[in-house]
Amino acid sequence: MRCAPIWTLVLVLGFTTSAWAQFGGGGFGGGEMTGGGMGFPGGMGGFEAESAEASKGIAVYRAAPADAGRFAVTWTGVSATASQNIAAKVKGEETKIEFVETPLFEAVAYLKNLHDIPILIDQKELEDNGIDVDVAITAHYTSLTLQAVLDLLTKQYELGWYIEGGALVITSEEEAKTHHSVRIYKLHQLEAAGAAQVIEKIVDPASWVELGGEADLAVIRDRNLLVIRQSREGHAAVESLLTQLEEMK
Repeated sequence: MRCAPIWTLVLVLGFTTSAWAQFGGGGFGGGEMTGGGMGFPGGMGGFEAESAEASKGIAVYRAAPADAGRFAVTWTGVSATASQNIAAKVKGEETKIEFVETPLFEAVAYLKNLHDIPILIDQKELEDNGIDVDVAITAHYTSLTLQAVLDLLTKQYELGWYIEGGALVITSEEEAKTHHSVRIYKLHQLEAAGAAQVIEKIVDPASWVELGGEADLAVIRDRNLLVIRQSREGHAAVESLLTQLEEMK
C-alpha cells in the first residue's frame, strides 16, 4: 500500500508529459507554453493566441528614420516653385471681401491686388460649361484664409480653382476636379509603401487608377518618396493626412 502514491505520481507525470506534447504543448522541461494548447481557444492560464483579425493592418511607421530630415512636399511642372509659393500665400493669408453684385472679373482683380498674386480666369472653360464670365458675385467674408474664401465662392457659383504655371486659375467646377498635377512627398517618420496603402484607402478611393479614376501614385522605396498625381483637392487631402500621421509618432 505504501507504493501506491509513488506509482500514482509516475503515472500522472507520464501522462502529463506525453499528453501535453500530443495536444500541441511544448513540454514542461524549459519549453514554451503557447496559446491554443490542449485545444482551448484562448490558451491556458492567461496565455492568449493573437487572432487572425488582430494581426491585420498596415505597417506605416519606420522603425528608425535613417535621416535627420522632415516631411516635405515638392511641386513639379512649369514654374513649380512660383506655384508652390502662391499656394503657401493662399493657405496662410487671411482675406476680407464684401461683394454686392460684383462682376467676376472685378472680384478677381480685387483679390489679385490685395494679395499680390497672379489670378487668371479660364474664359473658354467657363463658356464651354455655360457659365457667364461676368457672373455677378455677392458675398461677405472676413477673418478667413484666402483658400477658405476661394472654396466658398467657387462652390457657391459652380466654379473651381487650381494653381499651375505660377498662377491661380479660376475655372469651371468640373475642370477643377479633373485637372491633375504631380507632387513629390518626402516622408520621414512614415514608410512609403505603407503610407501609399493608407492614402489609396482613405483619400477619395474612387479617384485612383485601380478603381477606374485618373489619379495615380508611385512608391520610390530607396528614397522613401511618394510621387502622386491628383487634383488640387486630392493633394490637399493627401498632404493633410500625411502631416497628421507624421506628427503622431
